Amino acid sequence: MSTSRRGQGRWADRPARYGTVTRWLHWAVAVLLLMQFTTVLSWRWVGDTPATRALSSVAPHGLVGLTVFGLMLARLAWGWRMRALGMRPTQPGTWTGHLARAGHITLNMLTLLIPGTAILRAWASGHGMAVWGVRWIPSAEREMLFLEAPADLLHSTMAWGLLFLALGHAGAALYHHAVLRDRTLDRIR
Repeated sequence: MSTSRRGQGRWADRPARYGTVTRWLHWAVAVLLLMQFTTVLSWRWVGDTPATRALSSVAPHGLVGLTVFGLMLARLAWGWRMRALGMRPTQPGTWTGHLARAGHITLNMLTLLIPGTAILRAWASGHGMAVWGVRWIPSAEREMLFLEAPADLLHSTMAWGLLFLALGHAGAALYHHAVLRDRTLDRIR
């Protein structure tokens, strides 16, 4: 049955290329992660300045993280649906294809788990999270350090791992585009 007969049209993935929904979710998450890392690295390198406070007020770390979490849930649900319909591009059965698949799985899991640990940390702190006067994460009745401390450690550690893995992912995409010229990047553009 053709893609259009399934009612998916250009929105759906095809074996040769990701569809509009997958591409939009991919690039939306990529832009939000770039904002997150820009904000965090600015604070680490420059410190508390009017510029870093302005950057944080435009893109509050917690709210951007919650948005990433929601988009990743949508992305994984959409991806599973496309895979179930046999409409997802696949990796070649080579060692580099297996490595690419493992890298994508790890990127997706980290991008979901990092905001997940932040949600747990905010809840377990007994404070929850409010941004712009809106309570986004409720608070536990009391502080639960046995949950908050490991979530805090995992959040930061996984985030640095995600940064390096994302840089490797972008580097591999550029290598495919500029050196191999194999049109791999065209699948997600």
